[in-house]
Amino acid sequence: MASIPLNTFKNASYGAGTLPITSTPSIVYTAPAGVTSIILMAQVANITNAATTVTFIYNQFRQGQSILPVTIVNQVIVPPNDSLMLLGGRLILQTYDSISIASSISGSLHFVASILESANQ
Repeated sequence: MASIPLNTFKNASYGAGTLPITSTPSIVYTAPAGVTSIILMAQVANITNAATTVTFIYNQFRQGQSILPVTIVNQVIVPPNDSLMLLGGRLILQTYDSISIASSISGSLHFVASILESANQ
């Protein structure tokens, strides 16, 4: 059985190329099995000349129950050609927890997050 590295830094991005951020929330990262993830930074950039809104959601996985969505940022305006930090601090995701993002204008936002994955040992 392969072991999971104790600490791994990762970047998650979404919205470029064939993965546009749309008005329907899309999962942009899920904490893997056996891992606790710390979202160190999450940011969106509006790459258009029109203002758009962003919604950022933490999805808490509950064993044997439905996922509990918790809205962190709800329809906040991102000015044209500008960016917005989505978190004021760190966000802990336990195994199978995830984060989602949505935009009022499809294809207008790019998302990036810095993540520390730590093995549950």
